[in-house]
Amino acid sequence: MLFQASFDITAVDPDGKKYNKVSNVVGKESKSGIDMRMDLYTDNLVCPPAVGAAMQIALFNGKPFQDQDDEKQLAHWQFIMNGKVIRLAMHNSNVHREVVVSFGGLLLSLKGDAHRLAAILPDASVALAGRIVRS
Repeated sequence: MLFQASFDITAVDPDGKKYNKVSNVVGKESKSGIDMRMDLYTDNLVCPPAVGAAMQIALFNGKPFQDQDDEKQLAHWQFIMNGKVIRLAMHNSNVHREVVVSFGGLLLSLKGDAHRLAAILPDASVALAGRIVRS
């Protein structure tokens, strides 16, 4: 696992709704202050994103969940997306890092503590597993 966090959702579609079935979700991790902005296909979600809910995500190297043994792990997550890291940038004298991943045009941006995001490498193929939890 490259990265795992739980984000408090602070906004949904803050710039207005651009697509019928996609929402732009903004959140902040309370533990280390990492900011997240994520495009999410919401048409099939049982629990769509809402302000005040939490979104748990995990980034994995490559394409996990391909073995039958992974079925129990899959049951924990509401959605899985495969993508590629398209941008890494360092800010504030290498203290903060920005990671951008594309999942077929749906983007995930993580900004924050460089140590927490250090395992994510440029041009890496990654999988994201996520779920939304109502409080």
